[in-house]
Amino acid sequence: MTQSPKQKSSGWPRQLISLAIAGGVFAGLHVFLNIGIFVSLLAALGGYIAGLIIFRRRARPEGVEILSGGVSQSDLRATLAEGSRKLNEMRSYGMRIRNAEVKRKVYDICAVVERIYDNFKKDPKDIKAAKQFLSYYFDAVINILKRYVELSSQPVQSAEVKASLEKAEGILDSIHRAFEAQYDKLLRDDVLDLETEIKVLKNMITMEGLGGSAPSTEEKQS
Repeated sequence: MTQSPKQKSSGWPRQLISLAIAGGVFAGLHVFLNIGIFVSLLAALGGYIAGLIIFRRRARPEGVEILSGGVSQSDLRATLAEGSRKLNEMRSYGMRIRNAEVKRKVYDICAVVERIYDNFKKDPKDIKAAKQFLSYYFDAVINILKRYVELSSQPVQSAEVKASLEKAEGILDSIHRAFEAQYDKLLRDDVLDLETEIKVLKNMITMEGLGGSAPSTEEKQS
């Protein structure tokens, strides 16, 4: 792979330091200690390699854009793509549910989840706060809906199956409230971040002596 000029130039400080180390090793061994030139050169080479390793930097790959909260653009895209896939899967199960009330509950949950992912687009740092919640609840809801669709589509249903279906229908309200609570939590965190920034800014204005009262009309005219 061909290196860009930026990539080539970024390694020069490390190479110069490593050369200086190698030169110091060679001079110390050969000039001051009178050790053979071959051994001194080998030691200098070892010093050069050691310098490259010690001062090696972990360079950020070019093209990686870091958004708010340390979330990269690729992380955001991956999160949104996964969310879209799971939402489509949830909606597909909702379409196969015959009970109109249950179908509505599923679509209500989908609407809340969609708002959460829309919020990620505006504030990517919220991904870290909600990732664990979504990875558990999202998958759990999909599994419940999958089983519900499979059982409800059976032509003959035992009392046990009917009881299980009723439990699944009842848990949908709790699931909806859980997703609503998570969305509200993300919004509260955003409000808290805004209030914190305002407080810090006000403190800085006070410390810098820039928060004096506005000049009076007489002062403006003078």
